[in-house]
Amino acid sequence: MPKHRDLKLDNISKYRYRELYNWCLQYRDWQKPKTKELFVQYRKNCDLLELTLHQAIIEIYGDNTEIIYPIMLEAITNENVTYEYLSMKRNIPCGKYLYWKIRRRFYYLLDRKK
Repeated sequence: MPKHRDLKLDNISKYRYRELYNWCLQYRDWQKPKTKELFVQYRKNCDLLELTLHQAIIEIYGDNTEIIYPIMLEAITNENVTYEYLSMKRNIPCGKYLYWKIRRRFYYLLDRKK
């Protein structure tokens, strides 16, 4: 059974969610562009993803983002990261409910911005 299940979002169809999810998985590839032309587009993509995540964390978790931001970035941009992994290995400073609430808010905001 796959580790990833689609989030159930009220305002986004499952196909739009999958499109956004797979777009986020490309984040690691955007970190190393092959040409100068790609650098500009990849930087825009990275900025959009990072700013949207930051906004979602602030809305749900509050202003204390320096601890949870890198953990949530890893969760959103890596296919094989689960809440259980983050809880055991990375000591995520929030419970499951807040974790999933941040993720849902992130995809909602990303859909609006993209």
